[in-house]
Amino acid sequence: RGMGYGFTDPYRSVTRGAIGLHWAALGGRGSVLGVPRTEERVATTAGTAVQWFAGGRVYWREGTGAHEVHGAI
Repeated sequence: RGMGYGFTDPYRSVTRGAIGLHWAALGGRGSVLGVPRTEERVATTAGTAVQWFAGGRVYWREGTGAHEVHGAI
């Protein structure tokens, strides 16, 4: 801290945009998804984003929005 560094809440810094809004609407850290494990990333399909959480994933694609995947498939 003496060198000008500070601490932030990691959950607020790694969730953003439509994926972050969807995660928050589900209950954030208290939801079935739990805490974020990655930042938002480009998925294998062009124009699709994904973010991994402790209990599942949230995918986003323009035109369909954000959708979570969790549990047995």
